[in-house]
Amino acid sequence: MFHQSTNPPNLPLPDDRDASLPPPHRLAEKLARPAVKIAGARRAPADPKGKGKQRATEPGPSAPVASGSNLKRKASTPLSGVEKKSKGRAVGAANYSSDDLDGLFDILEELLPLGGNAWNSASDEFNAWAEENGRPTRTPKSLELKFKQVSFMFSSIFGF
Repeated sequence: MFHQSTNPPNLPLPDDRDASLPPPHRLAEKLARPAVKIAGARRAPADPKGKGKQRATEPGPSAPVASGSNLKRKASTPLSGVEKKSKGRAVGAANYSSDDLDGLFDILEELLPLGGNAWNSASDEFNAWAEENGRPTRTPKSLELKFKQVSFMFSSIFGF
């Protein structure tokens, strides 16, 4: 039996003079479909009226209030029971004092945290120290970010 190379690029193509296959652009018209989603799954459904401000004649929760010649909109109220999560710094959050940083670095010197669980245990120890010393408790992420911030400042100043 004659054995040819089994490498597909080396196999010769059969001679096909059959014109039963349509040209590629005709195949694409039948097989291709438009994308179902546009710009991600979290995008709100498109408004059939399009983008833009609400018309002054449309009734709605933020319909304008006529006051003299000026048309003003009422502030729309958020949905009941749904509160937006605030971003940024918490109200009343205390800064890190030099004693806080000394306590944190003493704990980190003992534990040398690398992963998430290690930062959790470092946070537990720091929070126990903070309660003993009348200082605010911190989250593991807050401690990790503060350590990275201080170590970055140190390395950029001293070139380490």
